[in-house]
Amino acid sequence: MSIDRKQFIFSSHQALLGAIPKKLRGLTVGEEYNTLVWRAYFDDQPTEKEKTLLSLALNRIMAEFPSIQHIKEEYIFIPSSFRIEALDYWIFLRWEEND
Repeated sequence: MSIDRKQFIFSSHQALLGAIPKKLRGLTVGEEYNTLVWRAYFDDQPTEKEKTLLSLALNRIMAEFPSIQHIKEEYIFIPSSFRIEALDYWIFLRWEEND
């Protein structure tokens, strides 16, 4: 799978305009075993509506990248007291104050 990283980030930002749930801490993307991994970290359990919102954004992005054949979506609850890790790069990362 070969995609233009800058174009993917640009397309992601366009698709996510007005679609960032309040509880979203970060959204990271990576490639694992020829599969695009779309991992969203939340500071509370994500609702089905929040997951659907991000999934719809991903579908809009994928329409621009037909070479991507396999997608794995992950919606993970990790309290803000825990560190979150990037896959290959961040699409969205909320500022958090570290005490």
